[in-house]
Amino acid sequence: MSKGNQTRERITELSAELFNTQGIEGTTIADIMERTGMEKGGIYNHFNSKEELGQAAFDLCFLRILQRFKEYFSPEGSQEQKMLSIIRFYESLWENPIIEGNYPLIALGIFAEKNDPELFEKVKQAFSKLEYIISVILQEKESELNAEFLFASINGSLFLSFYLDDAHYLYNTTRILKELIKKTI
Repeated sequence: MSKGNQTRERITELSAELFNTQGIEGTTIADIMERTGMEKGGIYNHFNSKEELGQAAFDLCFLRILQRFKEYFSPEGSQEQKMLSIIRFYESLWENPIIEGNYPLIALGIFAEKNDPELFEKVKQAFSKLEYIISVILQEKESELNAEFLFASINGSLFLSFYLDDAHYLYNTTRILKELIKKTI
């Protein structure tokens, strides 16, 4: 990897942490300069705008989410084991966040909805991709406990846990989901 690419990745990584904790709108170029130790021109040498940097940060975060998902999921095993691995993946996002701060799909999505239509579209596509992956894994069967229900329940509770800084929303939801899995699978 070239030095320029390494610098771009470093700027993206450090900015992603700022965006995820302060929001894109709450992060200034001065904040990024301070965090990276770079001058404004050095940052703009790699990114044309803060919005472009925000999109690169989102791409990095989503890549990490997909990598984490692969760590937790095994295509082998029963339907119950697959569902439980999906739940463990989401619990891991709380226990060991992929990046400092909030769940990036939520943090960046909230900003993007009002301020950056292109980034908001990426966030929507990322959520759709995760839901699709889960539905393929579970090979959708007619049941109350389907991929959409699992996906919405966990993401909603993860949002509340991060937003209110209270894990009980996530763990109460996953406990109930685990009970439903045992009853229905």
